[in-house]
This record gives sequence, C-alpha cells and structure tokens, in this order.
Amino acid sequence: MNIYLPMALAVEFKNFALIDFVGYGIAASFFVIFALYYNKKTRGENIATVRRREEYVEAHSELSPDYRDAILKGSLIVGMNEEFIIASVGHPKRTQILTVEPARSEVWIYRNGIYAHVHMGILQKWKVHHKFISFS
Repeated sequence: MNIYLPMALAVEFKNFALIDFVGYGIAASFFVIFALYYNKKTRGENIATVRRREEYVEAHSELSPDYRDAILKGSLIVGMNEEFIIASVGHPKRTQILTVEPARSEVWIYRNGIYAHVHMGILQKWKVHHKFISFS
C-alpha cells in the first residue's frame, strides 16, 4: 500500500465536518438499501415467471419437446401460436398492427427489446433490439 495515500486523504478531508461524513453515510446507506430492495423485488418477479411457465407446461401435456423447452426457458421459436408466445415471454407491452383482415399481421413489442412478428396468430420471426426500450 502506498504510504502517501492516507496522508493525501487526510489532507483532502480536513475541511469536512463530522456532519458531512454523517450526511454522506446516510445517503450511501439509503442507496445500498434501495439496491438490495430492488434486487429482491426483481428476483421475486423472476421466480413468479418461472412458476407460471412451469404450471403452463404441466397443464399442457400435448406440447412438443421443442415448445416445452422454449417455454420453460422463456425463449421463442418460429411457428409458435399466440398462446405459446404469451406463455413463454408474457403479454407484450405494445402492439403495432401492420395489416388487418383477412390476414392480420402484428409486431409485439416487449419491454426487454424483443420484437415478435406475428402473422395470422403464428410467430414468423423475432429479434432483439440491443438498445433498451422503456415505456412509461
């Protein structure tokens, strides 16, 4: 360890009062508690999502092994119908209708950047935009 570092810190902090350290300590504690709470909240949502997928797969024994694995992993496979898509990745946050009757074509947009192109209820293609998308 560099012996000059403690001296440099002492010189740097000599103008701080005790109240400054207390204030910074409280602020840092708040951010740590917020980060721990948010992490716990997101883990709980993920556990609920996994449970929802497992229950869907157990209730639908007619699923092919490919669809079963994709739903459990939360991924998409071209050819999935709307019900399988929703079981796998959930309901979209936004839908763009491209064409209407007789052949309805939509783009389902998810919060995590997934764009699913659904034509007449069947997934035709999907992609993930690397730019994070947020909807207010």
